[in-house]
Amino acid sequence: MVARVSTSELFRQGVNSILEGQAQVGKTSLQISSGKRITKPSDDPSGAIQSLQLSTSLAINTQFQRNNDIARQKLEYEEVTLDSVVTSLQRVRELVVQGNNDSQTEQTRGYIASEIRQQLDELFSLSNTRDANGEYIFSGFRSNTQSFVRDAAGNVTYQGDDGQRSVQVSPVRQIAIGDTGSDVFNRIRSGNGSFETQATTTNTGTGSITVGQVLNPATWQANLDTYTVAITEPTPGNFEYTVTDSSAAVVAGPAPYQNGSDIQFQGISVSIE
Repeated sequence: MVARVSTSELFRQGVNSILEGQAQVGKTSLQISSGKRITKPSDDPSGAIQSLQLSTSLAINTQFQRNNDIARQKLEYEEVTLDSVVTSLQRVRELVVQGNNDSQTEQTRGYIASEIRQQLDELFSLSNTRDANGEYIFSGFRSNTQSFVRDAAGNVTYQGDDGQRSVQVSPVRQIAIGDTGSDVFNRIRSGNGSFETQATTTNTGTGSITVGQVLNPATWQANLDTYTVAITEPTPGNFEYTVTDSSAAVVAGPAPYQNGSDIQFQGISVSIE
């Protein structure tokens, strides 16, 4: 049996072949120009889904990297500011010690007081530091509100909140990008952080007491109270110390006292010179 193909059929097949070739050339040209093997989902449905997932992952990772950069910039800026705060506080401490020296005159103490006021102004300025976007770095969530204000009497008030901003740097991790002014400036522990030493208003001596240290945290925490250290001279040239609690009960001593020696009681130690 012989199949006959008409001239029109041959012509149609030839045209279709040319059109298919042109379509393939066009597809190849598009792949070359775009640099993509899949230019539309119908080219490879499975591959198109994988490509979309990969593009999404790349976009997320790019955002995470951008968040990392933002966090680093903000934290580095805060670190520089806090370094300046520490420098200013150290200078104030030096001036206070210097002014407490008996060799100072009323005039030199006036100069020292003037510089201390300058340092306090500098600290106030640092507490209201703004970043490159004009936001106050110590105001928490209220970044457009000045962190601290000062009234005519010199009293300083915090205007920010306790919110700590953070950014997402990975699918499972966030990083805080700053600290609040209340944490940095308002919640500074007094003394050595565990207890505070000072002369009483009725003190008649000229001794200077150290900030002290905790030797046994468990004992100290179990005996939190207000204690008084008294130095006496029962006989000429022989000194003793006695430590009493808030009820006037003796908790240490009387014991021999030497200038600058450690006085230990209730899990802590101080010395008086």
